Amino acid sequence: MDTSLKDRLELDIKNGESSTVEFMQNYPSKPHDLAKEIAAFATTGPGTIYLGVDKKCNIVGISLDGYKSRKDTKDEIQNRLANLCRENVDPPMDISVWFIEYDNKQVVKIFIPKGRYPVYYSNHVPYLRMLTTSRPASAQQVEELFESYFNSMKIFVEGNSRERVFQAGNKKNSENPWYDYSRRTSFFLSVLLPLADFELMWSDINDRQVDSELEQLKYDIKKAGEDLLRLSWDHKATHFRIKSWLGFIAGSLIKLSEPEFYLDGGKSWLQFQRKGNELLEEVHIRILEVRGGIRIPYQDFFGPLEKFHQLVKETEDLWKKRNRYLNRNEIPFFKDMLRRIAYEFYHFYNVPQFFYFLYPEPDLRRVIFDLRTLSSSKYFGCNKKMQSFDELENKMEKVLEDLREVDGCLEPPYPHFLKRSRKPLNSP
Repeated sequence: MDTSLKDRLELDIKNGESSTVEFMQNYPSKPHDLAKEIAAFATTGPGTIYLGVDKKCNIVGISLDGYKSRKDTKDEIQNRLANLCRENVDPPMDISVWFIEYDNKQVVKIFIPKGRYPVYYSNHVPYLRMLTTSRPASAQQVEELFESYFNSMKIFVEGNSRERVFQAGNKKNSENPWYDYSRRTSFFLSVLLPLADFELMWSDINDRQVDSELEQLKYDIKKAGEDLLRLSWDHKATHFRIKSWLGFIAGSLIKLSEPEFYLDGGKSWLQFQRKGNELLEEVHIRILEVRGGIRIPYQDFFGPLEKFHQLVKETEDLWKKRNRYLNRNEIPFFKDMLRRIAYEFYHFYNVPQFFYFLYPEPDLRRVIFDLRTLSSSKYFGCNKKMQSFDELENKMEKVLEDLREVDGCLEPPYPHFLKRSRKPLNSP
């Protein structure tokens, strides 16, 4: 990590409360007072809550009244936070907790990553982090967050093929080739996306050494591992003979997300990198294997191709509105949108049939990796408030130019195949 816990505490106190930092003098007596802060950060973007720091940025330490020792204090607070995140935050949220000894005072640091769901609630109320406060989200804001979430979750098999898949599922016989096709493609797509997500996460690991970025990365890796673990329990994993390696990679990802980093001259960080690089090699091999099992008919790509066009336009619109995010101090929103868009583009990149529509084939992988890097602290920094997008300007303009080039290479299916003289894959 880039700094020790004490150094980071001092830096955050110097900068004061912000869209990513909240101070609380003590553990609140009402669970909702803390739960709404956690829900807001989980919705809006990663953030840190310090217990034992007052609103005037003074380190006062948490109260030890009622505890026999500091160890009892730590155990009790850990248990209370775990119960709070399960019972008072909906959906339940995973957080990281540290205890900092500062001038013989106890400070609790709570890190909340950006959650995988669009909105988080406390007492049935959705919350967002706006400037230095956590406030209820409006109906329009909730609608926009859910719309963005579900757009990113759309599957590639749409339209006519979805109807054929439905019919196939109710008519299993030797004359129905769609039955096994639909099962394999649907399941392999489910496996492919978490694998591809890890490959993209790891692409800019050296730009994620800031503690908040690193904790978010660990959270994302863990969730990818949990997704793959659930898939390994599916009977289709056994049927398609991928259960063994699927379980191995899932376990390896979860284990990779659990390290602690120490002031040891960077040894623990290098060990984390080495394990991640070794796992990345295995993941890359399995991505190629899984891609080989995906077959989507060309005629069913019209919907996804239109979605790709929309995604390019969404990226352009986001960049046009950058100053609005800056003026409202909504930089975490902006960063998370860049991060999400990069994942969506990479999902397209990893579906093999997508490249049958690109002529000539541009270096889309490099463009997506560049977009992912632009959402890191390398360009946004860790200061209380970002002053301008100057450092991001040239890089982002180049990414947009490259995305427009890719978008311009996409052609309608059948004339495109005839021009390229490619023999289409056999599709049912």
